[in-house]
Amino acid sequence: MHKVTLSLADAPMEDTSIITRTDTVVSRRKVSAVPDILMIKAEQLSYTISGSEKIWVMAFDTDGFCFPLLTGLSFDGYDTSVIKIVETTIYPVAPGNTRVFVHWHGFTSSFVVQVPQ
Repeated sequence: MHKVTLSLADAPMEDTSIITRTDTVVSRRKVSAVPDILMIKAEQLSYTISGSEKIWVMAFDTDGFCFPLLTGLSFDGYDTSVIKIVETTIYPVAPGNTRVFVHWHGFTSSFVVQVPQ
């Protein structure tokens, strides 16, 4: 897995000055609204479905926070004779197993889907 750092050139910056009682600046740093993402991962590593199932993909940042990815996802590599994916929902087509690859802004993860008999 590789790490991609998002560009901060266009990100809004917030001044977070720490002020003492005498209004002397003790330290000053800039905090970006854009996090550094370490990885993405499907909420589950394996799905067993008999009906439709929503896929939740999470991003994990360098500060230890995670948040759901709601847009910009793409899915590929799966067997279309076993499942179909529309937006972020899996639908069973026929019994079988398949691995699904999910992509978001240069990151890739995968999970397995099983459709039972």
